[in-house]
Amino acid sequence: MRCHFLGGAAEVGASCLVVEAAGRRILVDAGIRMHAGDALPNLSRLQELGGVDAVVVTHAHADHIGALPLAVGPFPSAPVLATPATIALMAVMLEDAVRIGERRAEADGDLPPYGRAQVDAVFERVIPLRFLQPRPLFPDTLGERWQLTFFPAGHVLGAAMALLETPEGTILISGDVSVGPQATVAPALPPRHGVDVLVLESTYGNRLHSQRTAEENRLVTQIKEVIARGGHCLIPAFALGRAQEILLILMAARRRGELDVPIWVDGLVRAVCGVYQAHAESGRATLRRLVERQGNPFFSTDGPAHAIQRPEDRELILRGPPSVIISSSGMLQGGPSAFYAAKLAGDERHAILITGYQDEESPGRRLLDLSQATEPEARRLVLNGVEVTVTCGVSRYTLSAHADGDELAALAERMRPGLTLLVHGDVEARVGLVEKLNQRGLNCRLPGNGETVELPGRASASVVARSVEQPDPTAEDLVHLVRKLGAGRGWTALDLAERYYGHITAKGVEVVERVLETSSDFEPDRLRPLVYRLRLASPEPLLGFHQGPFSQERLRRRLEEVFRDDPTLVKFSFYPADRSVELRFTYPDVARQRYAQLLAALESEVGWRIGVRQSPDQGALQQAAQRHLPSGLHLLAPPSLHLAEKLVVVKVDGEAGADEVLRAQTEFREETGFDLSFRGDGFPEPVNATAPAESSPGQPIVEPSSDGPGALEINTTYAAIREAFRELGVTIYKVGRRGDAIQVTFLTPVIGRRWQQELAHLADALGWPLAIDPQPQQGAVFDLVRQMVGRRIAKGPSLFVAEEKVRIRLMPGDVPTADELLGWQQAFHAETGYTLDVEVVGGSPLS
Repeated sequence: MRCHFLGGAAEVGASCLVVEAAGRRILVDAGIRMHAGDALPNLSRLQELGGVDAVVVTHAHADHIGALPLAVGPFPSAPVLATPATIALMAVMLEDAVRIGERRAEADGDLPPYGRAQVDAVFERVIPLRFLQPRPLFPDTLGERWQLTFFPAGHVLGAAMALLETPEGTILISGDVSVGPQATVAPALPPRHGVDVLVLESTYGNRLHSQRTAEENRLVTQIKEVIARGGHCLIPAFALGRAQEILLILMAARRRGELDVPIWVDGLVRAVCGVYQAHAESGRATLRRLVERQGNPFFSTDGPAHAIQRPEDRELILRGPPSVIISSSGMLQGGPSAFYAAKLAGDERHAILITGYQDEESPGRRLLDLSQATEPEARRLVLNGVEVTVTCGVSRYTLSAHADGDELAALAERMRPGLTLLVHGDVEARVGLVEKLNQRGLNCRLPGNGETVELPGRASASVVARSVEQPDPTAEDLVHLVRKLGAGRGWTALDLAERYYGHITAKGVEVVERVLETSSDFEPDRLRPLVYRLRLASPEPLLGFHQGPFSQERLRRRLEEVFRDDPTLVKFSFYPADRSVELRFTYPDVARQRYAQLLAALESEVGWRIGVRQSPDQGALQQAAQRHLPSGLHLLAPPSLHLAEKLVVVKVDGEAGADEVLRAQTEFREETGFDLSFRGDGFPEPVNATAPAESSPGQPIVEPSSDGPGALEINTTYAAIREAFRELGVTIYKVGRRGDAIQVTFLTPVIGRRWQQELAHLADALGWPLAIDPQPQQGAVFDLVRQMVGRRIAKGPSLFVAEEKVRIRLMPGDVPTADELLGWQQAFHAETGYTLDVEVVGGSPLS
């Protein structure tokens, strides 16, 4: 088995490789380079190798398909296989490539690289292949099995990892892969089993990404700052993938009430958005729900986002009120984004916000490099053919659709390939990732463009192995199999078909998929498409019971094995001193209910106490509330979290039917374990059916005396409360009406309860019931911790509202003395009423 690299090995761009085995050759991708110079991979090698028998496309970005019409044209009998969404996106992207080629050819007096006829020839032999549906590539003669299976790669809609099973071994080509959360597509879902060879992208192999939610919030914050000073924000974005992500991020901010600004969309973005709408079934569940609710999730007649229809409108937009402009190309190499950048770069009111990969030779990369210069001469840049002095704001945001170095290393470790070939990265990225893989004991190589690599193979590879014919499984057969393999995990039809039959066939996967879809013993995973879970009704019979407690490392491996496919498990925290481990889930109540019997059985097996951390992911709760917002309702403010009551309150306006509201509340409760309540005028009675009364905000209400003076005017009441506590030296963060009571917000509700007697006196004097806000002021509490401990904090702070405590972690070299620790804890409790837990990273709590 050999792999011939025609392009895209030691570079980002021109991805093009040929897998050769048993006299057959499979071409995987044929892209172009995005910078000036020779754009094409070495396509002449295809003829030298003897042609290709089939073509596989991982996804529709230009650096993977831009040369496809030229590459496959000479081989008309070779089928072209891609996912349905990728095929639809290829039609948009290649049609645009034809238009650009014709325009440049006319300007240069040259011929375009290819025309519409060559693009049409590609689509005449395109074959759609769904995810996790194995397909034989050639007739199986003499046991020479050839099979292709696409696995979801994340990255963009339709993107696939391609698993090729050949007579000489198995090879997985990752394409571009993302394992983190995105708004439009679910994370990658790689094969469970090992492979002989892994061809792995390394775009960000030497980097670690920032926390996604923090980057999104930072983006929204800067947009607000630019708009406030009267400027425009230009976001150059790849038309495929990044633009759709940014649109949904900004629209979510608008629904939360954080952003109110026109959004203009230019370039190829609109056509790509139409494909995302038409193929939403290939995307994340949130995208599917948006399509179901409002049709087009990106544009609507009354929405904030508008597609620019005519080039002459661009000048009008720039002369108009402050706005956000999302436009291709993402590297400012051409397209409308270069036009806008040239107009905006010389004015300090405006900002250009970079959110994606920038090639070293691209204008976008040069813009980032010179943005730090102080001398005007050093800040000059040619944009859209015009030299400008850059004075506008320039910022970069990590919203990448590529996995970072640690994520790529974990993916490779899961595959345990005999050889890993790192491609699609610059020198620093590939070398950085090699170091991570070597630390995990994996064999790696860095192929060069034009190189041929001899590949290891196993004739008896597990996914190719034959077995005794099995009858088709019943639901009972699959239940028994899943309990044996791991009832707490999620499983795909392909996973179970392989384990049940002993090998993978298209028919076997279809049979298992039909059983999973129709059986009441299984349920689809709410967060990941194609994944099913067993409805746990009894303890899972765990295998491999051993006497005596597990070591910490062995326990880690066991937990990773059991919860491998649960994306809601955020992390483990080990406490060796008392032999306990704490699991942190996005929604702990749901996890605790789902895994109650499993965790009990695990405790018996491993000899450690296993707990679930109480605090949910507050950001995820707010995002879930926005996702479940019924159509017709609009957010007036960010969702309010009432953790003690397990309630999320959303203030809205608009109209929605009672059935739709009830369905949203039910789905939200199933996903998160929290109740969802809507506040606003004009709603049917069922809207608040599941929520506590507005006048019960979570703390005891201090009622005024019945013989008091009666309720004072509301604003007079607010002023009197603030003045009373100002004289007492107590900070009041907010005073507001909640139903029939006035809610007073202290640093924490514990501090509020310390002033219960003063609140009673005020209630009598003002004639209003007074209540204490049950939510602490998280930012102020965290600032207080940082002031006390300083830069010694390695991780945290983390807030546990229900337990009234804050946890921080210190590095082993920063452990305080016993007296110092006691001083921190006493001072923190005096200021907040909360407990301060201090731990050492990788160690035990300090006491």
